[in-house]
Amino acid sequence: MALSEKDKGLIGREGERFYAPDEVSKSMIRHYIEMMEDANPLYSDEEYAKKSKYGGIIAPPQMLMVWCMPRIWPWPEFPWLPMAELELPGPYDTWIATDMIHEFYKPVRPGDRLYYIMKLDKLSDVKKTRIGEGHFITTTQTYYNQNDEIVGREIRTVLKYKPNQ
Repeated sequence: MALSEKDKGLIGREGERFYAPDEVSKSMIRHYIEMMEDANPLYSDEEYAKKSKYGGIIAPPQMLMVWCMPRIWPWPEFPWLPMAELELPGPYDTWIATDMIHEFYKPVRPGDRLYYIMKLDKLSDVKKTRIGEGHFITTTQTYYNQNDEIVGREIRTVLKYKPNQ
């Protein structure tokens, strides 16, 4: 099945700003690096980090998405996304990430307040895959700090599909 004109019209649209529920913090950086067993002193050793080109502790770049995860309790807090308006044909109710590209531009530091804007980049017609048929959806989330500086970007492709029986 081909995409509807409405769905095609959503390609290139951006969502609203979605602000991270919490500011970047040393305690969450600590929890993350302990879980990942990441001993980089830029993330935990204040003295070492002060002498670096960053002048202080920074968050691991791969935490960018973590800071901006919406709250899920006591009520879900989901941003408006261009994908929310999609009317993809078919009973496609399962999602799987198929590709992610991360770009990091500026370090994120304790005290930063982040937000992102999501853009719908691409939609495929129905594709048959080994796990089922559905649509590939590619989005770009551009992350900003409180000074409206781009700190990173995430290009994500997901397959929204109906699993094979």
